[in-house]
Amino acid sequence: IKVQADNGYAKMVTRRRDNHNPRVSAMPVKYVGCQGIYYHVSFYDLQAANHITMLPNSVNFVNNELNEVLSNDGNDFWVINCSNVKPHAYYLDAVRKKWMGREIDNESHSKEFSADYYGGESDVAKSLVEYANSTIAFGDHDDEHAGEQFYNENVRIIANNIVRCDSNPTDKLNWIVGMDGTIYDQTRKLMVIVEKDIEKINKYYDLCKNVSAKLTGDTKKLYDETILLQSAIHYYCANGMITYGKAIAELEKQDYKKAFVLAGDSALLFDEAQNIMRGSENGVWEGFYFNDCFADIKHTAYMARKTMGTIREFGDNARHDKWYREFVYSPEDRNVMLLLVTDNHMTDEEIYKAMKETGI
Repeated sequence: IKVQADNGYAKMVTRRRDNHNPRVSAMPVKYVGCQGIYYHVSFYDLQAANHITMLPNSVNFVNNELNEVLSNDGNDFWVINCSNVKPHAYYLDAVRKKWMGREIDNESHSKEFSADYYGGESDVAKSLVEYANSTIAFGDHDDEHAGEQFYNENVRIIANNIVRCDSNPTDKLNWIVGMDGTIYDQTRKLMVIVEKDIEKINKYYDLCKNVSAKLTGDTKKLYDETILLQSAIHYYCANGMITYGKAIAELEKQDYKKAFVLAGDSALLFDEAQNIMRGSENGVWEGFYFNDCFADIKHTAYMARKTMGTIREFGDNARHDKWYREFVYSPEDRNVMLLLVTDNHMTDEEIYKAMKETGI
């Protein structure tokens, strides 16, 4: 059986690798013998993939693509990559229906899936449909919508340059924003992509919270640990990325205090995504997200804090008491200078909290 693979985003074209994205058709061809597909509802590409959140393209999109597969005799063998089953049951069930010869669409599949798992709640079905409508478009093609890796991997790539004090552009972002200018220019271009669609993510998270508020008992518990969870991951990571971008913009302007605080704010947003994710574990799912090392949200927060440390070295002094005096000492004591530090030095986290209390 000749097996052709999609690009990881449910489109039957060759995958993007680094900056190479030829998008050559991978669709089966009629009358050439037994054929099948290797198809993704979850993907990992170190760029914009979804691993712990659902496929960022709609059931209608999947239906159209698989219809073409079937019309081209690609019906002898399907292998479906789902990474880890729990977050992807919705799309796995859609693909199952296609394999069994059924037509699927956003409305019918969302209602059937809601009936199977969430007691037929119409608001749940609506939130399943709206998921794909809320994701960030990072390219011109209809399949180019971002999973959670887009926020996490690319923040860490930027942070790697920043903590090394390297203002040169990085080739790891070439695929999405090119190589013109500096790392600051690349960051700005990347933020434009996220910011243009962030309102969709914010509204979707609000929608899911409102749906959750109307549910009770086991239905609410399951909803909160699946659909609401995925909306929260997108919400906190996307906003964490935007906040990190603002920190880098302030760093470029050498406003080190603002940059330091914004980097800390970004870390807290990624922390919140991580905490909600780990808080969703219970029963047989205990520890399910412990080894999230692909999106690795906790490591994104860590890199945001490493950025804070780098920024502090530019804005504070070598003795690490300049900011301490400014944000902790009373105004009348700030200019009383001693040859030694008489208090324990504040960590980055401690000075961040002191700065936040002053409203910076």
